[in-house]
Amino acid sequence: MKSSTIKEMIENSVLLYPNNIAFYEKENKEYKGITYSELYSDMVNLGNKLIDMGLKDKNIAIIGKNSYEWGLSYLTTVCGVGKVVPLDKELKKEELDKQLNNLNVDLIIYSKEQEKKLDHNKYKTIRMQDEMKELIKEGSNLDNNYTNTYIDPNNVAVYLFTSGTTGNSKIVMLSNKNIMHNINNIDQFIKLDETDRFFSVLPMNHTLECTGGFLTPLSIGASMIHLDSLKYIQKDMIKTKPTIIIGVPRVIELFDQKI
Repeated sequence: MKSSTIKEMIENSVLLYPNNIAFYEKENKEYKGITYSELYSDMVNLGNKLIDMGLKDKNIAIIGKNSYEWGLSYLTTVCGVGKVVPLDKELKKEELDKQLNNLNVDLIIYSKEQEKKLDHNKYKTIRMQDEMKELIKEGSNLDNNYTNTYIDPNNVAVYLFTSGTTGNSKIVMLSNKNIMHNINNIDQFIKLDETDRFFSVLPMNHTLECTGGFLTPLSIGASMIHLDSLKYIQKDMIKTKPTIIIGVPRVIELFDQKI
């Protein structure tokens, strides 16, 4: 089903595939599933809370390893709160400060590994692992100001930073229309359906993984599996039986070495 915005895409998938597993997350060495209905419930509750905190139409940065919380932060933001700014988790503190200063960021959602890099006095921050769970609980008791938000497909939805391999990083602006054009037309190149399992290896802040390995599976009711560590890639693949992997030469070399 073709969609004009990420919000419309998610709502269609929740309607069509409510009990399908959207994300597989590793917990105590085993993978547990999070359904599309559970994902949407978390989005609504977190969205209501962020709006209640005065973050409507603000820039929200995300920095951390691939996880359900990363995906939830991204989706909640672009589907009704504001504009999302995905940041590279490998950035050093000085580089991170420079990028944050280039945009008026009003909130940073981060994983615990990034704690020491951030100036908590300068920015509002939310830690994914624990603080986010509390906000979701609080949002469940608030008026629903999130789901009825209108999203203009032509407005900026995402601010990205280029890799900076040929100079300083530059800001790239993407709209829902830009992103959904790719997702709506991917079936011209590869056949996918709701039974597919995407194994997420590349960082989700990269456009290739974000569009191809994160948003695309959610557009068709498929599942996404987050790699816990390259060290356990072989065992995790045996456990989860993925059907799709988006890779780069280094990833393919790892598979070749294992073989």
